[in-house]
Amino acid sequence: MFSRETCSVYQGHVHIKRDTLNVTELKGRGSCCRMRHTLHLLLSLGCCLAGAQVLMEKEKNGSDTVRLLLLEQLKELKEMKEGLATARTELQAVEARLLLCESHIAEQKGAKENSRVAFSAALSEGGDRGPLNIGITLIYKKVFTNIGNHYSPATGIFTVPVKGVYCFIFTAFSIGKPAGSGVTLYKNAEPIVTSLNWIDAQDYATNAVTLELKVGDQVYMHFPQDRKVYDDLLNRTTFSGFLLFTL
Repeated sequence: MFSRETCSVYQGHVHIKRDTLNVTELKGRGSCCRMRHTLHLLLSLGCCLAGAQVLMEKEKNGSDTVRLLLLEQLKELKEMKEGLATARTELQAVEARLLLCESHIAEQKGAKENSRVAFSAALSEGGDRGPLNIGITLIYKKVFTNIGNHYSPATGIFTVPVKGVYCFIFTAFSIGKPAGSGVTLYKNAEPIVTSLNWIDAQDYATNAVTLELKVGDQVYMHFPQDRKVYDDLLNRTTFSGFLLFTL
């Protein structure tokens, strides 16, 4: 009985000891789990910290990359701006040259049109003119040619359209005496050349002159007092002029 009890006790002790060992093992296992959990947390935290550091470095690198890209774009924009400014300057220069060319073309066109200058006219078909008490400007109303319309058949005056050298030819015819024929070519208010006939009852008086004239000069024929001229259907008394070349 003792033995059983002892045995029982022994067995019970053993069981109790075993049970105590089981609790200790459980406690040891719990401590190991907590340590493992703690290590897991530490490892996770380390990974998170490492990941965060990597992300920060990536963000930093990304920021540097973005900054470099922005700087490159700003540089390109600056170059484009400078290129546009250069192009604008060149365009303005081209426009100026174009305007100058257009102006030269217009001048050449006007000069070409003005270079076509010629006129020729006869006095009239009315017979004798004069002698008069005062001198007058002869008006040659019968116009044969008036290229450029710079001769006025209303006033008898030719107005110079372009600077150049001009040639003028005039003829005066008279019939009978006592007064002879005579006319004088004027430039503005200045007498230039005269043609007179004092001897023959019927004769022509002719003259010609080449003049360097400027724009606006006026050329006309002056009929002095106490002179005669005659004209008829044969157009005996004429006044002509034309441009030789421009200056």
